[in-house]
Amino acid sequence: MRRPWNVRRALARTIVAIAAIAVGATIGGAPPSARADGPPPVELPLQAGSSLTGTVESADATEVVVLVGPGSRRRVPWAQLAPLGVLRVRAALTKPDDGPGRLALASLASDLGLFAEARTEYEKALALGAMDAAAFQEAVADAEHRAVDVGIARAERAADAGDVAGALEVLRGLQLDFAHALDPKRVATLVGTLETRIAARDAEQRQAKDEADRLALDVDRRREVVTRMTEAKKHLGLGEKHADEAREIMPRGNVTKVGKAVEAADEAFGAARRELGRLRRIVRKEESERDAVLALLGELDRRQYRVLFDAAKFFWSARVFARADAYATRASYLDPVDPALLELRDEIRTHRIRYRVSDVTNARPR
Repeated sequence: MRRPWNVRRALARTIVAIAAIAVGATIGGAPPSARADGPPPVELPLQAGSSLTGTVESADATEVVVLVGPGSRRRVPWAQLAPLGVLRVRAALTKPDDGPGRLALASLASDLGLFAEARTEYEKALALGAMDAAAFQEAVADAEHRAVDVGIARAERAADAGDVAGALEVLRGLQLDFAHALDPKRVATLVGTLETRIAARDAEQRQAKDEADRLALDVDRRREVVTRMTEAKKHLGLGEKHADEAREIMPRGNVTKVGKAVEAADEAFGAARRELGRLRRIVRKEESERDAVLALLGELDRRQYRVLFDAAKFFWSARVFARADAYATRASYLDPVDPALLELRDEIRTHRIRYRVSDVTNARPR
């Protein structure tokens, strides 16, 4: 039976890609190797916005060892790498002809919201026989679904935190990356809804700023800042209270109560972020409260991430796999490269791949 045209095209394109990898190319178009007898250097984007170029020698649970020059090595914690940097490290440590390895890379890219890279790796896995045409089509569709969800969530978080410019940048990226989506109706609906939400959040924050600017006396304006800061801290405290409740219930294994407490915590943290987003627009650059607002946003991200990660671990241990995956995904919106989360998502991903393959072959693992 002839394969669908898009699968045949993927196979042809991937044969060329695998040949390129065999002579030294890696994800992202890395520069040619200066060492003819060794692996090529790769460019690793960092969270801070810069990048590091070198040869990936090894990696463990906490850090990556990169050869940056003759006899010169850098130890880079996973947490300092941007998502694309994490993927490139994993790719550098995967053999070009390792079909299951390419499949794992594709799924990792999907989890990190890197759709173009995910599709490329799925094509390689298909060409290497690690999956069949039906599994390929399903996996690519799933990767698109996940990547769009990651973009939507990050843009909403930025808008809630008062970073409307950042949210609009993510929105434009989604419009460009998925102009020819596999599921154009879903993507168009989500992007349209996101655009409306960003505009609404911008209008709400502008209104709060205008109201604060209209206050005649500086003492009245500063009172408004203090009031909103107090409200933000109240929501933050409430979120932490619900998070503690969830952690207290976890040892008893009550999945229903844990889920309710985690959702309550997540909702309270979201309310705190929206309040801090208003404050971010109200507080002037020269005012001391601005640093306090940014510090609280960072603390909020850490606390919200922790409860979502703890929930993912709890539901994974309870063998409620779909909810574990969902909470791990939500945690990744806040910190996609935390080593502990990467390890957990690797376990979840392995389970997901095994069941995806078994859906096609009708062979369930024992």
